[in-house]
Amino acid sequence: MSPVARDALPFQPPLVQVRDAPLPWLLQLWPFGSAALLVALVTLAAFVPIDVVVTAEGRIVTDDPPVVLKPLGSAVLDRLLVHPGDAVEPGQLLARLDARDPATDVAVLAAERAALEAEIARIEAELGDRPLTGEGEEFALQARIQRERAAAEAAQRDQLVSALAQIDSGIEAALEGVPALAEAVATAREIETMHETLLARQSGTRLAVNQARLLRLDAETDSRENMARLLSLRQERETAAARLAAFESDLRQSRLEDLAGLRPRLAVIERQLSQATDRARLYDLRAPQAGVVLSVAEGGPGSLMTIADPVVVIAPTGGAMHAEIGLLSRDVGLVHPGDPARIKVDAFPWRRHGLIAGRLSDVAPSSSLPSGGGPARHAARLAFDGDAALPDGLMPGMTLTSDIATGHRTLLTYFLDPVLNGLSESLREPRS
Repeated sequence: MSPVARDALPFQPPLVQVRDAPLPWLLQLWPFGSAALLVALVTLAAFVPIDVVVTAEGRIVTDDPPVVLKPLGSAVLDRLLVHPGDAVEPGQLLARLDARDPATDVAVLAAERAALEAEIARIEAELGDRPLTGEGEEFALQARIQRERAAAEAAQRDQLVSALAQIDSGIEAALEGVPALAEAVATAREIETMHETLLARQSGTRLAVNQARLLRLDAETDSRENMARLLSLRQERETAAARLAAFESDLRQSRLEDLAGLRPRLAVIERQLSQATDRARLYDLRAPQAGVVLSVAEGGPGSLMTIADPVVVIAPTGGAMHAEIGLLSRDVGLVHPGDPARIKVDAFPWRRHGLIAGRLSDVAPSSSLPSGGGPARHAARLAFDGDAALPDGLMPGMTLTSDIATGHRTLLTYFLDPVLNGLSESLREPRS
C-alpha cells in the first residue's frame, strides 16, 4: 500500500492518519543523537583520567618501639587492670602476677640474713668483751649462746688459771725451802769437818765421822731434789702459761675466722635478697612511661604466662607517630615508596575532621598471616607529611583506613580491562 498524500490525510480514517503521518523532526534525529552521544562517551572515557588507589587498614603507632612487659619466668596472671586503648601514666599498675614463690624466697632469705646479722653481732660483742644488745628472736638466741659460751670458756679458763696457781704455789714453797736446805747442807758439812778433826786427833771415832757424812749427803740430796723440783715447776709454769695464752689466742682466732666466713655469706645473702625483692617487685607490672595499651594477654586472669608471653604491650606517647598498615600480596606490586596516601582515622570521621596526608615509606618484603586468620599481608609504613594537620587527641593504637595513590587510568581502561582479561583467559582454555 502506497502512503497517502499529506494533503489527503485529514480526510482518511484515524488509523491511516496515525500510520502515514510524518514523524517529528526530533524523532527523526534520535539515531544520529544516540550515535553522537555514544561516540562522545567513549571519547570522554578514553581521555578522562581517574586515580588508582590501594586501600589498606592499619593503626596509628609511634616511632619509638613499643614497650613489651613480660614475666621474668613462668607465672600465673593474677589480675589484669587495663584494656587495649587505655591511656596509662608512668608507674601505673597494669597487671599483677602470682608472686607466691618469690615472696617465699624473700621471706627465707630475710630470715637467713637476720640470723647471720645476729651471729655476726654476737661474735663482734665477744671480741669486744661486751654483752650482745639487740631486739628480735635471733638476737635473743645469740645472746643466750653468748652467755652459755662465756660460761664454758670461763670454766675452762678458770681450770687453766687454777693449774697455774698451783704451780706458782709449788714454786713459792720450793723457793722458801732453798735457804733452809742450804743452811742444812752447810751445817752438815761443818759437823762432818768437826768429826774428821776429832778423828785426826784420835779423840773421835770413825763411826761418828761416817754418820756425819751420811747427814751431809742427805742434806745435799734434799737440796738438789728441791732445786730439781723448782726447775720442773718453772717448766710446768711456762707450759701452763703457754696453754692459757694459746687458749685465749685460739679463742680469738676462732672468732675471727668465724667472722671472716660469715661476712661474705651475709654479703651473698643480701645480694640474693635484693635480687629476690626485685623479682617479687617485678611481679607487679607497672608502666615505665606514659603511653597507650596496644594489647594485653589473651588468656586473661588465671592464665599461665611464660617468659616469652607478653602480658601488656604499650605504645609510648609524646613522640612522633606514623601509620602501620597491612597490604594484600596482590597490591604490593602496585605501590612504591613515596606514593602519596590519604589516611582516614576511624575515631575522627574524615568528612568532619578531614583527611591526613602522608606518603608510603617502606613495604616489608615478606608477608605474614594475621593472627585472626585471613589472607597474607605485607607490613607497610605511612609517614605523615610535615605540614599535615593531625586531629587533637590522636593516640597510638587508633585504627585507620588508608588510600594509597598508585597512578592513573581512564574510564575506558576500567571497563575494558575485565573484558580483555576474560577474553584472554577464555581463549587460552583447552577445547572441550
